[in-house]
Amino acid sequence: MKIIDYHYIKSLTLPDDWVEVEAIQGRRSEQTVRSFAPKNDLAVRIELFYRGLPVSEAAATILCKTLSLAPRLLFDLNSKSELSTADLQLIEGLEEVLGNVGNNQIVNKQKGRRGPPFMLLKLEALIWNDKPLLGARGYFKNPENNKRVSEFCGFFISAKPKDASCIVEEIYLQAPSEDLQMKYLPAFQQCLNSLQWLN
Repeated sequence: MKIIDYHYIKSLTLPDDWVEVEAIQGRRSEQTVRSFAPKNDLAVRIELFYRGLPVSEAAATILCKTLSLAPRLLFDLNSKSELSTADLQLIEGLEEVLGNVGNNQIVNKQKGRRGPPFMLLKLEALIWNDKPLLGARGYFKNPENNKRVSEFCGFFISAKPKDASCIVEEIYLQAPSEDLQMKYLPAFQQCLNSLQWLN
């Protein structure tokens, strides 16, 4: 299956055994999302999410600054080195750009119900097929009991990089368990390797 001309994506090829499924509702009218799943594991999703509205000027500036650093690892939970003040400020400044992923343990230090619903494992500025983007990996959890509920691996790009305003587009793999994420990560990688961007 091939996706053609979806906002900043010129083309993207999905594995043959994946099908388009109905996206979860609850999005705003200006947002669009396309959702795809393997025929035998409909709980696993590759989604293309276009947010529709620009982020704030401050968030756009931080995103532009961060992408100019690519390629660069900004955060790795398994790293023994201390998070630098500069990288900490960048990650805090990217909260709006990262959407739900932005409410993570670095930005939100609260506990219990008000705690972060996302645990960030890795964040990096990358060059992918000649375009800069943010790559994030981690998992959503229940803040009350810290139980993992959904694994996440995704990219965040500026859908209109030549415009002054910045509208974020996301491409991500989401799975209900680590085992399923690892099973379908190669398919997601193959899909990402096929990406062609609009100029």
